Amino acid sequence: PDLVLCGAWKWTLPEKLRAAGIEVLEIKDAENLNDSLQRIINIGQKVGKETEAQAIVDQMKKDIEAIKARETGAKRKVYIELDAGQWTVGGSSYLNEVVEIVGLENIFRDRKEPYLMVTMESILMRQPDLLMSLHRTKEEYQKISAWQASSCVRDGKVIGRDSIDWNSITHQSPRLVQGIQMLESKVKEIFLTTKTQN
Repeated sequence: PDLVLCGAWKWTLPEKLRAAGIEVLEIKDAENLNDSLQRIINIGQKVGKETEAQAIVDQMKKDIEAIKARETGAKRKVYIELDAGQWTVGGSSYLNEVVEIVGLENIFRDRKEPYLMVTMESILMRQPDLLMSLHRTKEEYQKISAWQASSCVRDGKVIGRDSIDWNSITHQSPRLVQGIQMLESKVKEIFLTTKTQN
């Protein structure tokens, strides 16, 4: 290959590739939304497509601002579960920014860590209106007795791992906006359905 894109790891892979005469672009993990967009610019610059990359990023920013402008109501509280053991998202993660864009408020936004483990007690104490999970489906949560203590699970206000294409959000590509739009649509669907039922 003329170019290898790889994560900015502390391993020896980039050095070994360079020693073999291969050009390497190390890409740092995105800590926030701006980092995600900057990655696109960096790749565009490296492959001689900076103008095209900038156009993609400009359109993404415009689309994100349009989503924000639609979310004018009171923010609903959300718990985000990434993996088993109650791994969740803190205030410094770009996923925290993503949920804010669609009018949600991460219940652990006050924590400085980007990712952390929390207890069931701390989740219940913060009383989320919605559960978002990349780990389980809504049906799986409803079958776990401990989760019946959460009103959002009892009421079916769960966006499970099979509800949307999470890859479009977690892989930080130009598809990020489409992922945010899918999330926005799902959130509105859940709360509109609940309101209609009531």
